[in-house]
Amino acid sequence: MSFETSHDYDFVGSFDFGDSIESLFKAYNKSVRFKKRLDVHEWAAKYRELDSKASPIPYDPDYAPYMNEVQHCLSDSRPDIEDVVVMKPARSSGTESAINFLGSAIHQDPANFAYYGPSRDMLNRVIKQSIEPLFESKAIKPLIDKIPNAKKKTDNTSIKTFGPNGDLYLLAAISKNLKQLTLKRAVLDEADECPIEIVSANGNRQGFIYELIRTRGQSYNGLGRKMLFLSSPTEMYKSLIYMLFLEGDQRFYYVPCPKCGKFQHLNFYNLKLPDNQNYDDVYYPCESCGFHIVEVEHKKKMVEDGRWIAHEKKPKEKTTASFYVSGMYIPELKLPWTKLKKMWDEAVVEENSYKKRDILQTKIGWPSEEETETPRHEFVFNKREKWLSGICPRGSLILVAGVDVQEDRIAVEFQTFGANFERWSIFYDEFKGSPLDANCKTSWGRLEELMKKSWEVEGSDYLMEMSRLCVDANWMDYKVYRWARKFPNLVIPIKGKPSASYIMGTPQGLDVSVGSGKRLKRGLTMRYVGTHYVKKELYSYLGFEKPKSGEAFPYGYIHHPYDRDEKYFEMLCGEQQVLEDDARTGLKKMKWKANGPVEALDTSVYCRAAAFSLGWDRWGDHEIKKRYDKIYTISEENEKRMRSEHSHVKVDKVKVTPFENENDLPVRRVNPRPKYNWRR
Repeated sequence: MSFETSHDYDFVGSFDFGDSIESLFKAYNKSVRFKKRLDVHEWAAKYRELDSKASPIPYDPDYAPYMNEVQHCLSDSRPDIEDVVVMKPARSSGTESAINFLGSAIHQDPANFAYYGPSRDMLNRVIKQSIEPLFESKAIKPLIDKIPNAKKKTDNTSIKTFGPNGDLYLLAAISKNLKQLTLKRAVLDEADECPIEIVSANGNRQGFIYELIRTRGQSYNGLGRKMLFLSSPTEMYKSLIYMLFLEGDQRFYYVPCPKCGKFQHLNFYNLKLPDNQNYDDVYYPCESCGFHIVEVEHKKKMVEDGRWIAHEKKPKEKTTASFYVSGMYIPELKLPWTKLKKMWDEAVVEENSYKKRDILQTKIGWPSEEETETPRHEFVFNKREKWLSGICPRGSLILVAGVDVQEDRIAVEFQTFGANFERWSIFYDEFKGSPLDANCKTSWGRLEELMKKSWEVEGSDYLMEMSRLCVDANWMDYKVYRWARKFPNLVIPIKGKPSASYIMGTPQGLDVSVGSGKRLKRGLTMRYVGTHYVKKELYSYLGFEKPKSGEAFPYGYIHHPYDRDEKYFEMLCGEQQVLEDDARTGLKKMKWKANGPVEALDTSVYCRAAAFSLGWDRWGDHEIKKRYDKIYTISEENEKRMRSEHSHVKVDKVKVTPFENENDLPVRRVNPRPKYNWRR
């Protein structure tokens, strides 16, 4: 009698079917010897081959020993753990561990496996760099070759067959890919790049992504279900991987001191510079004995002897093991301590919150906290400069406008933008009248008159006209759309999108009614503005101190005229960030809360979006010099031509309240900019 031998056991004997049932069972127990499945990291050390152009390279588990415990928790030898969460920096062998998890499952226990990512492009890179070499390895390729018609499925980029009961699904984390699947194992890579909540094509909310993935494996609860979630974190209060990390047992990697043997978690804030201030000699002082730990001499041995320690003894999810992999343990060739310390010190000196955020999230693997604070309106009010509204100060290169639409009025602000990311607020007013009436002369009518104006430029005979206007369409959008169609390419309707991490999104085509029941397809374009992102930028720039006489203005400085009243600044600084619980996602989020009217803040945000739509952020030295020459360097011929061109234009002057003291009279700029001084 012959038997088909599975890879899970070996048949090592024979027996006669004429024996009794009892003797048959005894003979079976003696004849069948079950194989012990290897842990994931053990399997990788024995079978995994890394792709190389010359020849395959064996996987070395000692290269990143801190990942061995992660892979052990993904193995069948740990049935008490069903979910594994890894919060990590970039290039910390997280994806390699996921590929080891996949290879071990294919070779030892074929079952449906899903690999989710934020986008198809990301998955294609993983397929090309890791999964295709895995399927061509000596351990996996023979299994696929035995399966009839497997070649056709394996060539498909979305599904690869590796056994009679096993398919690998490579899918983007969107609604349609989280349905009608039964999975024993799954990986969600770059979880923070995926949407926390899945929304269907028709706008219905279907649930949180991590719960939907877990639901796909309910059939295997208690039968070896394993789910891996890994990602670099984003901001603390909206990071999915950080939230999942807190639900688990929160394991940190501890390493022993080379001198005293005290185990400690290396915190990159404790990296020190020696007295000679040489970054090549950066060291880490032991928390116990103060011994100077040097990366080149001690790090490799310390990481090899390290161990994971759970900080949460009673986790919210008892079957979840969560790991934090610090950038301090990454191999020296990828991220040396000297480079890490130097990058951080430079970001601190520059007071660059964006650089610090990038270092924390991608180099250290820890979520960043928002540092933006709303400046006091008195502080911004006292920084007013001695020039009046209604004129473009020297340095202005483009003129834009922002319009905020309220129920009974329209708030309008004009700003000019120049080099070095500086800007000037040259006009602000509120026009009373119902915006519901597109022909209202007191609101829309006054705005249209203002749009036709030409504005004087300080130090030049050039007359500057408005280049772009962004108008708020969050309230009564169809009325705003109807008015905006009168000014194609000049007016852009916008809507705020607090969750966006950009300044302005791509144009969205809208169908508009043109009368007589007809609709014009894509007759108007609307764009979303990342209000949260722009407000953070605005308040960080408003927080700059006013430079002393003779000093240059800092990068991003925002200028205001002397005749601007205090009410404007109260509205400009009228929102603060508060920490609130999100009822839907369960995450704590920083949200903007208004303390009163904030029309001035909104119009300033819309002006910033208008400048972005004109490409102001991308201007290089050549573009700046070209515009500067056009406005401030005028030959006699050009001067005569410009005077003749604008001879018919009537330039209105803005009436302002007289100054109380003679000493407060407006004067020319205290610190006039030299010609072409866009690099200060």
